[in-house]
Amino acid sequence: MKIFWDNYWQHLPTATTTKKHRERILLFFRNRFIDTISKADIEDFRRHLIGQSLSPQTTNKAQMLLSRMFTKLAEYQEGGFAHGIDYSKIQLPKKNPCALVPRPRPKKRSQIATQQEFDRLRYLADDDMTDILNMLFFTRLRPSDLKRLTSNEIDLNHMKIDLIQHKTITTKNPSGIQLIIPISQRIADILLPRMARCKPGTPLFPWKNIQKRWQDLREKVGCSHLQLGRDFRRTAATFLTDNGVDDLTNAQGLGHADTTMLPTYAPRTITNQKKSLEILENSWK
Repeated sequence: MKIFWDNYWQHLPTATTTKKHRERILLFFRNRFIDTISKADIEDFRRHLIGQSLSPQTTNKAQMLLSRMFTKLAEYQEGGFAHGIDYSKIQLPKKNPCALVPRPRPKKRSQIATQQEFDRLRYLADDDMTDILNMLFFTRLRPSDLKRLTSNEIDLNHMKIDLIQHKTITTKNPSGIQLIIPISQRIADILLPRMARCKPGTPLFPWKNIQKRWQDLREKVGCSHLQLGRDFRRTAATFLTDNGVDDLTNAQGLGHADTTMLPTYAPRTITNQKKSLEILENSWK
């Protein structure tokens, strides 16, 4: 297994590599041959990760990565050679053992920030963090994309950001998926001075110790339940849906190709249902 991983990870696009998961997998299955790994081993692996206080979502990701290993090995076996190594004679389980173990769906997060929380976060943040918060909320960029944003992806003449979504870079699509989003004058005012003092191709926002900085800030505000990335995207999407923005426009602003994922980001609550009932009753007296 170690031989495969060393070779596989060397050729894997950056966005799909997860160093910690790789270390967990290699440590748990050390000195094991791939063809001996069974469904029971995958179940033991999951129990082991849960026992280390990892969340079900993190455990699912580790299992998904391990499942991808078996799938990729089967492709290599069928093709014979890959990256200069002969895989035609490797032994594999008859079925992908990861596919035999269901991955429980973790409880969906439903947290959104109130305007008071958002205002207080910006009030207590330093200048860099204030800019990061405004960028994440008003552009709805993922943190992984904002972290890598450079002047090369910004077109102030046409007031837009044009980038490749980091999350979409995979082994099947190493070029990723393009995202073009318009920017307001407020966002342009944040970007312009950073573009002036940063070299082309270098990140515009300081990201070192971002999680520690974020944790300290939210503890000051008293909103430790909020995540830096998805909860801001969820807050913005919910607000736009509540204020009449159509689903496709809202979804595309999040970087989604269609509206399939929108209910995850802007779920309809009992408050929404009561509001719709009032509209119906007032209209059909």
